[in-house]
Amino acid sequence: FFPHGGNGMHDREYLASTIMPPASPSRHEPLLSLAGSLTRRSSRDAFTPPRVKKDGATHRTNTQSRRRTVSRPKGLSISPLIWGVLGAAGVLFVVCRLVTHIHKPEPVLLHVQSLPKAAPVYANETLAAWDFSPDDIVQVIQTRFMQFQPHLAALGEARLNIFETFCLPSMLTQSSSKYLWLIRTDPLLTPAIRDRLIDLLQEYPNILLIASNANPEGFRSVQDIEPDSVWSGSYELMRRYHVTAQSRVVVESRLDADDGLHFGFVEFAELLTQEELVSSKTDWL
Repeated sequence: FFPHGGNGMHDREYLASTIMPPASPSRHEPLLSLAGSLTRRSSRDAFTPPRVKKDGATHRTNTQSRRRTVSRPKGLSISPLIWGVLGAAGVLFVVCRLVTHIHKPEPVLLHVQSLPKAAPVYANETLAAWDFSPDDIVQVIQTRFMQFQPHLAALGEARLNIFETFCLPSMLTQSSSKYLWLIRTDPLLTPAIRDRLIDLLQEYPNILLIASNANPEGFRSVQDIEPDSVWSGSYELMRRYHVTAQSRVVVESRLDADDGLHFGFVEFAELLTQEELVSSKTDWL
């Protein structure tokens, strides 16, 4: 019955073609083909990891292989432009720092002889004719220098350098010289430091160097200044300030020997006092 004895592959094909002939094309075959295609695609996507977008590229991976699809962005990317701008700014910063360091001037300490000096309003030969006008105020600045520390020579030398560099120039360059500056120091001050102080102050009659360890609270009640205690400055001018202060507005300031004042401090204090206490007739007593 079988052409090849019933055992060969050709006999099985012969039997299948005889018993089960090929089916005729059906009108549902296109729909079945589309359903199979959709089923295969769904199965493939079910085992594919989700897409990850990063920097304009789309990545898709699965357990057997890794696919990468690159979608180029439209237009020019701004990332290179940003990095270029940052790089240029960094280079410019470094260049500016180098130029500033190269051309940075060396610090120069101020010195009395290198600064312009305000001419003292009251010279020794005109003290007898000097007097306050009706609207003038009395302005006094007080400073302490090495009180109760006369034998600390190294400390005194350092403080004198600071005084000569910062404090004294700030007072000599004031826009107004209508002030009395009282500098009190220990009567037993080291002679070398004492002589340097006198040499710095001797040409200014309104700056008194006084050998005293007292620190009175108000200029009106000053009683520690005697002619023999004044090492530099005009004792007569101080007395006139003291007498006038009993009936005038008195402005007193404390200035440490290692500090300095703005060059317009004295003038501004005088103008402000004139406006607030003198011109307005304020009861300031």
